[in-house]
Order: sequence, then structure tokens, then C-alpha cells
Amino acid sequence: KLEEPEQPALSPAPESSSVETPVVEAEPVASVAETTSSEQSS
Repeated sequence: KLEEPEQPALSPAPESSSVETPVVEAEPVASVAETTSSEQSS
């Protein structure tokens, strides 16, 4: 019974909205991480 609700919940999410959201966030997150590291090192 748990598998049934889980599949439909994940299906509509990663279709496009969820997929684009994490991808877009991953880009700025990496830049921020590099900037923070550079500042700390300096």
C-alpha cells in the first residue's frame, strides 16, 4: 500500500518542475560554495 502512493507522488514531481528546481539550485550552490572557500582560505 505504501508503494502505490509513493510512485504517483514522485512521478509528477520529477516530470519537469522538480527536475528544473534542483538543477537550477545546484548551479548557484556550487558558486556560493567556491566563493565561501576562497574567502575562508584568504
